[in-house]
Amino acid sequence: MPDVAEFKYRAFLSYSHADTTWAKWLHKALEGYRIDKDLVGRETAYGPVPRTLRPIFRDRDDFSAGHSLTEQTLAALEASQFLIVICSPNAARSQYVNEEIRRFKALGRADRVIPVIVDGEPGDAQRECFPPAVRFKLGADGALTEEREEPIAADARPEKDGKELAKHKIVAGLLGVGLDEIMRRAERARKRRNIIRFGAACVAVLIIVVAAVGWVAGLSVTSRMTSAQILNSERDATDICDDEDDVLAKYNVPEPRRITVAFECVWTLSLAFDGSAQDARLPRRLLAAFEINLAALQKFGDEGKLTPEQLDILNKAKILVVKIGQH
Repeated sequence: MPDVAEFKYRAFLSYSHADTTWAKWLHKALEGYRIDKDLVGRETAYGPVPRTLRPIFRDRDDFSAGHSLTEQTLAALEASQFLIVICSPNAARSQYVNEEIRRFKALGRADRVIPVIVDGEPGDAQRECFPPAVRFKLGADGALTEEREEPIAADARPEKDGKELAKHKIVAGLLGVGLDEIMRRAERARKRRNIIRFGAACVAVLIIVVAAVGWVAGLSVTSRMTSAQILNSERDATDICDDEDDVLAKYNVPEPRRITVAFECVWTLSLAFDGSAQDARLPRRLLAAFEINLAALQKFGDEGKLTPEQLDILNKAKILVVKIGQH
């Protein structure tokens, strides 16, 4: 088997041309997948984690004029570390999909076949989704035997895993990393994206400030908020939350709006802490912004002015303060 560095493609995407829509979706999802920098280079059973899953080979040849795989296809199979099979009744009936799987297994890579179900039902006589080369093992001569495989597939059907979970299962397989870790990282990324939503929410709140302080001050606030939406980082949340409470108080913004800003700051910065490594050194300005807004939110809580949701976030933030102090 070639050395990991010698593979041209991370994976070969095998599918029936009747399932081209699924193939295009999965190809785009995998080639656009962002691998965390701290994960890159980690040693796994399949070699070090790469910087990207690109390129994924997606065969676009029309086989209708021929009866065998093209030289390009055979070369791509040889140069691919994994084989992803889009499984459906269409694929189960396709001699070309079956031959691609058989050829890939014959290279000694049977353990690197990743089936993903998009339609049909395994074991159903009428709607079988697994091609024979997925369902049965190969013999020493490279021919299919009657010995059954037990394929473990991602299942993109809506009533099963769905697209998102199926994608994460495929990524875990391609990287040689546990699904639990991939899911935790996806959740952390989702939380970080909430910082953008926070920025958008603050824009709506600070429109009132724009009207109150005039065009020049308004231009400054709007510019800062736009930058925060573009950059999407804890630093931007810190910049916004560091002094916005003073701005809102100075221009007599109504108290409910000030409560909203303090709540959003505490909530968003809490996510930033939660997403950081346990041994990470937290920036002083981020901590200061968090403490200022936590104190403001606590004041409103002591006065009985918070909703149950806001009180819940306040209590969780106070627990987080204790954890931070332990590091």
